[in-house]
Amino acid sequence: MTREGLWERLVAGGVVSGPLPRGEPTSSPWYVSAMVAVAAWIASIFLLVSLGIALPAVLRGGTGSLVTGALTCAACAIVMRMRNDKLFVQQFAVALSLAGQALLAHAILDAHWRSPERWLMFALVEAGLVVASPVYVHRVLSTIAAAYAVRFAFAHAGLGVMFAPLVAGAFVAAWSCLRTRPVEGALWRPVMAGVALVGLLFVPASLVDMLAWQVGKPPVGGVALAWAAAAILAGVLLVAIRGILHDTGAGLRSRTAGIAFAAGAGIALAAQPVPGLVVALVVLLVAFHEGSRTLTGLAIAGMIGALVHHYYALDATLLAKSGALLATGAIVLVAGAAVGYGLADAETRRA
Repeated sequence: MTREGLWERLVAGGVVSGPLPRGEPTSSPWYVSAMVAVAAWIASIFLLVSLGIALPAVLRGGTGSLVTGALTCAACAIVMRMRNDKLFVQQFAVALSLAGQALLAHAILDAHWRSPERWLMFALVEAGLVVASPVYVHRVLSTIAAAYAVRFAFAHAGLGVMFAPLVAGAFVAAWSCLRTRPVEGALWRPVMAGVALVGLLFVPASLVDMLAWQVGKPPVGGVALAWAAAAILAGVLLVAIRGILHDTGAGLRSRTAGIAFAAGAGIALAAQPVPGLVVALVVLLVAFHEGSRTLTGLAIAGMIGALVHHYYALDATLLAKSGALLATGAIVLVAGAAVGYGLADAETRRA
């Protein structure tokens, strides 16, 4: 019996009323979806190669690259919105959009790749594409591109040390928007994922910073700016802790909340030489709270990577590194014991 016939019998029997609800589209097996996506990317690569061979002069020029890239990205965004139920079309549009973004990057950054303003301009373009495209993968990739464009802008301006608090703050802000406006989850979830990946790849990004500083401006601010970044990171961590406590129904003036806030601030300040550790900790807390196993595992790996990179880096003596790690570990142990004591004391009062 068809769905229509079954619905008519239910209506006749008085069990249900109204028109037949629209059925959910059946999803293909993952291997079928993967094969379709690969085929779409291969087709887009052949198309791009053909365009590069047919129109070399247009694509090499700044104006031609700008116009072609803008038209390509706009057309792909429209296609992704109109054909959001067609996997092949979506993936084909995603691949073409990435090519269009590459043309835009060439037009904006060509001969100006040391300019922080040009990198920020490209970041704004990527942010616009995040909003324009409804496809999850495209939004994640555009978020990553926007974040790294901001990172290059900071590096060439000599403010690379401020990127860690910025990316952590962007992650917590996207999470807050998701909590307060869950209906916009299709936008904020990929933004969270993209920003989290950028934050967890802090070690390789730091290596890129070193290369960028060699060709741009040297770091400014010195120790004062580094401590200011650590203080901002501590504030971001406290905001994340506050959100988790609010969601779990714990009182913000309780003993446990006070211990959590003190421990968060202490860890962030003690780990000032390892900002990637604090960024990964922020992602870990939010991911564990949201029940995301994949992001939780990546956050743990990011913390380990940040610690290993800091220990083997040549920017400080082994004594200073050991002292920072010892202080951070001691704060974590004391905070864990204090939180356990606070919870036990609360249970005793209830009894």
